[in-house]
Amino acid sequence: MLEVREVNSLVELKESREQGVLVVEMHGKLDITTVPHFKERSASWVEGDHRALVLDFAHVSFVDSSGLGSLVALFKHIKSKEGRLALCCLSQEIQGVFSITRLDRVIPVYEDRSRAVEEMKGQP
Repeated sequence: MLEVREVNSLVELKESREQGVLVVEMHGKLDITTVPHFKERSASWVEGDHRALVLDFAHVSFVDSSGLGSLVALFKHIKSKEGRLALCCLSQEIQGVFSITRLDRVIPVYEDRSRAVEEMKGQP
């Protein structure tokens, strides 16, 4: 399993492959201060020919509107390349934000990582 770790002052992105799916474990916040780093890395995931991507939010403590916007942009980018994006392990607070904004109707959200990977494997 390949593992890459990128650290910014407020967000850590730990990349690995599970059953052919790129899984990115995020630690910290996805907000206006960390979005530039996230966007840079996420563009490389899509351009790096990863067509099935799971973002693990188990260790994400906060997401603001710029973070939500970066997720929508990633969703659109990966979809334009005929790929798929899923999120997993959202805290109750972050799940609430996704429900209120109805993003959970656009981007698939799974309760656990293994289920997200299972659903994404074998996808284009």
